[in-house]
Amino acid sequence: MATDTVQQYIIKWLSGEDAAYRNIVDSFYYKLYQTCYKSTRSREDSEEMVMNVFLNIWQRRKELGKVADFEKYLFGSIRNQIADFKRKNILQTQDIETLPVEYLGITVHPELGFKELEEIYLRALHKLPAKQREVFLMSREQGLSQKQIAEAKKISVSTVNNQITAAMKIIRNDLGAYSEVLPILIVATACCLP
Repeated sequence: MATDTVQQYIIKWLSGEDAAYRNIVDSFYYKLYQTCYKSTRSREDSEEMVMNVFLNIWQRRKELGKVADFEKYLFGSIRNQIADFKRKNILQTQDIETLPVEYLGITVHPELGFKELEEIYLRALHKLPAKQREVFLMSREQGLSQKQIAEAKKISVSTVNNQITAAMKIIRNDLGAYSEVLPILIVATACCLP
């Protein structure tokens, strides 16, 4: 859907036209559902996650005027829902270290186990310069926004963004074909980091 059209729906919605919200839901529901379903293979869980995202934007509608790329915002929200879902399911049902790699979202090279992936991630993390690693961990582990990190570290938001982007590039490069399990590795190793 064209960005201009989405922005028009948002403007109408924020002006009190609730029908415009329905247009937003109709425009993105199926894409978000498909993204969830690929990861969960559960119709009910996928529907619930998509509805959580739409509930979240309803509750935060006053902030949407500041969102530059609404579609990117929605898909970022759905990725967070999927990561939370996987983390909860893994933690509730089975020790993550015993899971086959394909359950972590990778089927390309199932010969690597979680322990090996965790070691690659930790090595990549320790390659980062100390300040960059600290900014990255504040973002990914503590869930702080770039603005919050900038205020805490007394640096610009742009610098925070650059640090996180550079860190992600290094870590993804080291993980190679396994980079899509990065959110799970971050959650699983958070307790092990100094």
